[in-house]
Amino acid sequence: MDNRDSRYDLIRSIAIIMIVFIHSMGRITQVAPAGWSSLSMERSALQSIVSMGVHLFILLSGALLLGKDEPAETFYRKRLVRILPPFLLWSILVFLLSSYKDGTLGWNCIPEFFRQLMTGGVHGTYWFVYMILGLYLITPLLRPLCRKRSTCTLLLGITTGIYVLHLVFPAFSWTERWFSDNVSCLMDYVTGYCIVRYLPRIPRMRSAAFLVTGLSVVLGFFLGINHAGAYPTEILAAMGLFTLVVTTPREPDFLPAFRLFGEAGFGIYLSHCIFISALAILSAKLGMPVWADPLFIAGGVLVAEWVLMRLVRLARWDRILS
Repeated sequence: MDNRDSRYDLIRSIAIIMIVFIHSMGRITQVAPAGWSSLSMERSALQSIVSMGVHLFILLSGALLLGKDEPAETFYRKRLVRILPPFLLWSILVFLLSSYKDGTLGWNCIPEFFRQLMTGGVHGTYWFVYMILGLYLITPLLRPLCRKRSTCTLLLGITTGIYVLHLVFPAFSWTERWFSDNVSCLMDYVTGYCIVRYLPRIPRMRSAAFLVTGLSVVLGFFLGINHAGAYPTEILAAMGLFTLVVTTPREPDFLPAFRLFGEAGFGIYLSHCIFISALAILSAKLGMPVWADPLFIAGGVLVAEWVLMRLVRLARWDRILS
């Protein structure tokens, strides 16, 4: 563990906490009206901050993987061993719990499980796993392009241009949301590498990153007040925050309890939907006010996940569960 860069652990920790908050906001997102009400401002403020969580994960993946020099078969073997066991095990558990809750648990669930596993996943939040596997699939092809600054810049320009076209001309059929989302993920992936490889050399980069992050969060808040959405402010905010952390001159020193969130981030991502569902039910039974709902759910999930991942480590099951 001594050779780990704590900057990257900090990004993982921040990202997974943000994602937990995103998925804890279901009730306030549905209830909060458009306009300058207290609920709308709370929802928009939270959304403008935490919506960058997934982008931070993708930026970090690109930063760590695109610069490596290893055979493709070695890369695929490492990534599959790292991702597939926890993904399959948590998918089975989440599917069984969902089937039991819906009253559909039985032998006929077996083909249904494999059908869901081979399409969109057994839970909506698992789209990220399929997306990241797609990025891993093309990583050996991207690495030679990214090693040269000119081709890396060209690749980043093409993906950014396609994404901007979707924003400007959303009515075109070839810019369907799924296509735009995948292009934006590829853009994040390449950008993460560009930031750690090229941007630290640019003078006053940290000042610019701080300004971009702050302005993007503020703009995202005002857009969210009227449910106008946060794109592309959340992407810019994530890039700015990522740049601020990775260009920090000294590695941050933070509590091991907080660091655990980053080190077990994948396991938390796969399992947090279970706790989200349980705490949402508990919140409703307790009559939790809408404004407190996301804080209650997210706080409970983070405590439960810390205990769970701590137990997983003590049992030495972290290789297959996180």
